Amino acid sequence: MEADKNDETNMWQGNFKFHWPNCWLAVYYDDQFYVAQVMDFISTNSAEIKFLEQTKANEKYFPWPRTHDIAVVNAKFVFA
Repeated sequence: MEADKNDETNMWQGNFKFHWPNCWLAVYYDDQFYVAQVMDFISTNSAEIKFLEQTKANEKYFPWPRTHDIAVVNAKFVFA
């Protein structure tokens, strides 16, 4: 099963590049995807990303969390 996870991650490597802030995307992390917005790009391979939070009551609803969830993300984990 571990090889499958590596294959999934490698599937996206090299396909996405960051070019501008404020674009919307999805990030693959810990066997799930997360909807997010680019706040600032550092390079074409990494950017500061602010994540939305999926609600438990409605899986199709992604509001901003009360506490900001911001991280620097490598482009290899992004699919858009």
